[in-house]
Amino acid sequence: MHIWLLSGEYPPEYGGGIATYAFHTAQMLAQRGHTLTVFAASEALPDGARSEEIAEGVRVVRFGRNQAVHSAALGEFARWSLDAAEVLGVYLRREGVPDVLESQDYLGLAYFFLQRRRLGEAGFSQLPVLVTAHTPLYVCYRYDGLADYRFPGWWIGEMERFSYLAADWVTFPSAALRREIESDLPSIAAFSSVIPNPYEESSAAFSGLPAQERRGFLFTAKIERRKGIEPLLKTFQRLWQQGLDEPLILLGGDWYDERHQRWMSEVLHTRYRPFIERGLLQWRGKQPPAEVQQTLRQVRGMILPSLFENYPYAVLEAMAAGCPVVVSASGGHAEIVQDGVSGFVFSHQKPGDLEQKISTLLGMSPLQWQTMSDVARRRVQQLSAYAVVAPQKEAALQNAIERGRAERRLFPFLREIPRAPALPSDGEAQQAGMLSLVIPFYNLGEYLEDTLRSLVGLEDIPFEIVVVDDGSDDPLSLQKLEELEKRYAFRLLRTEKQGLASARNYGARQARGEFLAFLDADDCMDVQFYREALAVLRKYENVSFVGCWAEYFGEAQGYWPTWNPEPPFALVHNPINSSALVVRRADFLRYGLNDPAFNKIMEDYDSLLSLLENGCRGVVIPKPYFKYRVRGSSMYHDTTVG
Repeated sequence: MHIWLLSGEYPPEYGGGIATYAFHTAQMLAQRGHTLTVFAASEALPDGARSEEIAEGVRVVRFGRNQAVHSAALGEFARWSLDAAEVLGVYLRREGVPDVLESQDYLGLAYFFLQRRRLGEAGFSQLPVLVTAHTPLYVCYRYDGLADYRFPGWWIGEMERFSYLAADWVTFPSAALRREIESDLPSIAAFSSVIPNPYEESSAAFSGLPAQERRGFLFTAKIERRKGIEPLLKTFQRLWQQGLDEPLILLGGDWYDERHQRWMSEVLHTRYRPFIERGLLQWRGKQPPAEVQQTLRQVRGMILPSLFENYPYAVLEAMAAGCPVVVSASGGHAEIVQDGVSGFVFSHQKPGDLEQKISTLLGMSPLQWQTMSDVARRRVQQLSAYAVVAPQKEAALQNAIERGRAERRLFPFLREIPRAPALPSDGEAQQAGMLSLVIPFYNLGEYLEDTLRSLVGLEDIPFEIVVVDDGSDDPLSLQKLEELEKRYAFRLLRTEKQGLASARNYGARQARGEFLAFLDADDCMDVQFYREALAVLRKYENVSFVGCWAEYFGEAQGYWPTWNPEPPFALVHNPINSSALVVRRADFLRYGLNDPAFNKIMEDYDSLLSLLENGCRGVVIPKPYFKYRVRGSSMYHDTTVG
């Protein structure tokens, strides 16, 4: 197979276990005769992409940020996802479609690629996707005790959840992680499997100090609440107070505790200063893999007391190095370690259990220690050797390919909203397949031609343009309207001045198309949006409306990233360009008519909420097709909300 692997990091750039996973997965599959292209986000690259062959059958394409002009409109993590989709799109056009793409879940790196795939973009739609779970950020937040709805974590979690649901197949490294994710997204049980992470030690033999010469314990992870740093420090505080004279070495980056507004390193240096001064507590910060390996050669054991884990490479590396481990029962690492045989497993729910396991390890004879060391090495080989994992990975990739061939008629929304019973519609009879473009107009003669000109070139689909003059009284605007009527094909409707909401509703009722779009008389649209939006509406029976990103022009420049509207976020903030959607006209007439009470602003947002309330769902094409004019004299800028 020709396989693409999308990763947030790849050696020599390390952030955590994801780089290790990407390295071993690429090596493992290349050894099986597959060709791999690894696409890796790189902090070292300011922009662009660099390709290199690093081994037979393995190419690495490292890409920097801001691959698109609108990338900078996003925050750091979401931007990497958009940049990844842009780079993958370049290679799809240049080299064609590979057999399958595998991507991490973490930080929603695959989000924008999967969105474009599910919306039917050429190239993207033909590429099956396998998403491999690590530990998603929203699960980290859960066990770090952080607020669920705090940004950016909330939105990154939404991107991660979508990545699972939009994938063709999902793999988990442990049953524990699968249970954790399925508790939120039960439907993925039908298209997921558990496969241990691959790992093989490069050296045939791992030399280290003999048991009787080893001293101290190693914690190799970020000093984060989820990693169990707090109960670990309290346990060693008691052991040191009882006379233990062996150090605890912490190798991992600092962590900011948003709940208490402090860095964990501050806690170390204030609460545990006496033990730091005696050399018993040593925090050395984040260290390169070689330093971790060197420390594993010297300590009695490695401890990972996490409140939740996936299938951590820290444990695999320690066991493969022959260093006994002590792990909590809270996660996938407990599936690696056999308690009392290849290491020790303790329970956070059992007071003193961690302390007891550490004491047992301290009391082992050199022979007992060496026996556990040897068993730990063999355990890693039994679970994670390439020869063991590769056939399982190949089967999962094949599952993604086969499931990716099936046509989907339902878009993978994150949350179900019951569809309201159909209500009678009071509009004109619709013409199947036609798009009706309704432009409400009031004294905007200065801008209307720009709007109409932007719609030229739409002749390849059946459409009509309906301009609703809402009682204009500006002579120049009326004169311009009369001139434009002779030069552009549109149907002109006139009403007494009723306000924007009523003008939109009137135009929608008088329209003839199956599909309806609004466009304000001072805005513009890239007509490619309408082609793509209609294709989406024809493809998915559970999609009622389609939006896109907005690009500002006029008195301001920039971009507005928009998103698939999902509760609860859509209830507190408008996530989509609701004034310029393409919507099924019957759904709009039944559930989305503008409320005249919102006569100047927010009428489109209120319409969006009404559609959602009645189970009418929408999606966003993540491209800035909508051109939104910013002007100081606009209705929005002239409105004061008291």
